[in-house]
Amino acid sequence: MRKTVLALTLTAMGALALAAANRPLAARSAAQFTARATPITVALVDTLPRLRRTYAVVILRLGGDEPADIVLLPKATASGVLLDGATRALLHARAQQGDSPTVFHGRHFDTIMLGVNPGQAPTSWVQKEVPRAQHLVDLLPSAPTRYVPGVGTVHALDFYPPKLVK
Repeated sequence: MRKTVLALTLTAMGALALAAANRPLAARSAAQFTARATPITVALVDTLPRLRRTYAVVILRLGGDEPADIVLLPKATASGVLLDGATRALLHARAQQGDSPTVFHGRHFDTIMLGVNPGQAPTSWVQKEVPRAQHLVDLLPSAPTRYVPGVGTVHALDFYPPKLVK
């Protein structure tokens, strides 16, 4: 079976570059943020998948597999700032794409890869969430290795993203 992959670019603030016509994050109702209950897997990798541009972090959104959302952090540059930026981008992607992580503009894909170059976050967010993300990054090298779909056997942890507040 041939895998269909869509690679998208996330801007520094985490907006899908190809989805500018969608309603902004702040305009969404609180009911649309229930995806917070879905954990995110963070995996420590030697190299990131090759995309058209160079990114600091790559997010895989897999259809039909558990986990559905995987943040790939490169060993050489893994940091709380990178994990936090990827988490913010993924929260935005979840808000825009809903419960079907492999549907984009009505087309179905087996895998969606989101390239992320994190940007600035509000100071109140950074003070609370970056230390939490750094703690997870510090735990990753000693985390048990396990098979992660679409990635292979790597050091990986599951975590719940922070709750979005309007």
